[in-house]
Amino acid sequence: MSDAAPRATPQQTAPIHLAGADVAAALRAAAAWLERNAAAIDAINVFPVPDGDTGSNMAATVRDALARLDAGDESAADRVLDALARAALLTARGNSGVILSQWLRGLADGAHGQASLPTEALVTALQAASRTAYAAVREPKEGTILTVARAAAEGAAAAARTETSPAAVLDAAVQAAREALERTPELLPVLKEAGVVDSGGLGLVVLLEGMARSLHGEALPERAVEAGRIDRAWLDQAAHASSSRFRYCTEFIVETADGDDALRAGLEALGDSLLIVGERPLLHVHLHTDDPGSALRLATERGDLLRVKVENMGRQTRRLAEMAAAAAPIASLGVLAIVPGPGFAQLARDLGATGVLIAESGRNPSVNEIVGAAERIPAATIIVLPNHPNVIMAAEQAAAALPGRLVIVPTRSAPAGMSALTVFDPEQDAAANAEAMRAAAAAVRTVAITRAARSATIAGEQVAAGTPIALIDDVPVAAAETPAAALEAAIAQLAPDAGATIALYGGSALSTSELADMAARLHTRFPDVEIETFSGGQPLYDVIASVE
Repeated sequence: MSDAAPRATPQQTAPIHLAGADVAAALRAAAAWLERNAAAIDAINVFPVPDGDTGSNMAATVRDALARLDAGDESAADRVLDALARAALLTARGNSGVILSQWLRGLADGAHGQASLPTEALVTALQAASRTAYAAVREPKEGTILTVARAAAEGAAAAARTETSPAAVLDAAVQAAREALERTPELLPVLKEAGVVDSGGLGLVVLLEGMARSLHGEALPERAVEAGRIDRAWLDQAAHASSSRFRYCTEFIVETADGDDALRAGLEALGDSLLIVGERPLLHVHLHTDDPGSALRLATERGDLLRVKVENMGRQTRRLAEMAAAAAPIASLGVLAIVPGPGFAQLARDLGATGVLIAESGRNPSVNEIVGAAERIPAATIIVLPNHPNVIMAAEQAAAALPGRLVIVPTRSAPAGMSALTVFDPEQDAAANAEAMRAAAAAVRTVAITRAARSATIAGEQVAAGTPIALIDDVPVAAAETPAAALEAAIAQLAPDAGATIALYGGSALSTSELADMAARLHTRFPDVEIETFSGGQPLYDVIASVE
């Protein structure tokens, strides 16, 4: 697995009491370490279903919850933890994310009233976290994240008998959690059959490790943990017969004054892996079912839906099997595409990208994130498509960190990157591919439709904040009353020739019908141009278009 948690260094003595800022810093380090290890955790995801998203869900839950913290929350340790727990209820993703949100809730409840955390308060918080996580699951299973959470609390309590430093107590919690993780295959037969430890348990170990390193002033390792892989024969079999009886992982948040009893009774009849957690009036529901529609109807009868997510677990399991098969041999050449949304990610994979890194919420990825994504690609040489001008420098720094392994093709937009992928030929060497991909990207003009962040002058006109505006190759060129009108104005400026191709990539806030209406409007204006539509899933931009 991973290295032991660090000990205090001469450069920084671990604090005796954890102030709010200490706790916030530790949680941010934990989130970063989870992000770096998400793919490794995903790759061993077996229980309750092998859907390959435990690490990603846990990382997103903590990352998105931290993004909701206000500066004022960091004034006291208990305020930090309480604010994070409340946010995690809303940001939790998947079975693992929901359980993690409840572990965080218990941590906050155990620290209540503590502006700073001495050793005994940290132990109390870890014990409460374990109890709350267990209570969230109707039929707790040993050999899971629950077992690891309990072991961490027990290890912390034992260490507190002789240790006075919270950092030393957290070190002991990490060690106990790691030992419990290694025992999970003996407690949960499906793990032993698949040849892995529990993925949720590994996620919790990683989170605790990140916190411990922060308290000791230690930098996070550049490389992810060695987590192993699911036995191929077991995974191939699971891809044809999921361990869950149901097909869809269904999640939603409902605002209701009714409590959870009536809702629970109806949902239990629809599926399994049911989790209902929350703080009134909000309930976060997770369910595996064949009938997501009925589950959502039950919720709407009792309140207002605030968020809905439905995923096909059978497809996720088959994709995990395909990823495992693809990861077996080490190829000579691969491609890493950095993209702004999940739709672009799927398209990049379809076009031959070996790996993708999604710059979620419009945030540019760090050098370490690019390095980590590249290291997860089983190829000797990797062509990197930054697909944004602000990512090119970070990609070049990642190349310097992995000398001789990365070749940067400095694509400046996601559509340019997609065009570059269309000419990628794994039978050719990196130099020949890079030259062809640069040429393909250079032939693309990119239009992006967004909203003015503030009042500005565009094309000689004063534009109010919130007005739809169009950018051509990152330069503002037009404003209009609607995104469709702004798009049409920008395309008109490019004056596409007969036979040109326009590709429209709809953003996360744009519906399929709105994207189709935009395409129809452009077809009327430019009848001799071929128009294609795709779901890009990007934030910030209603639509991104390419003309070539």
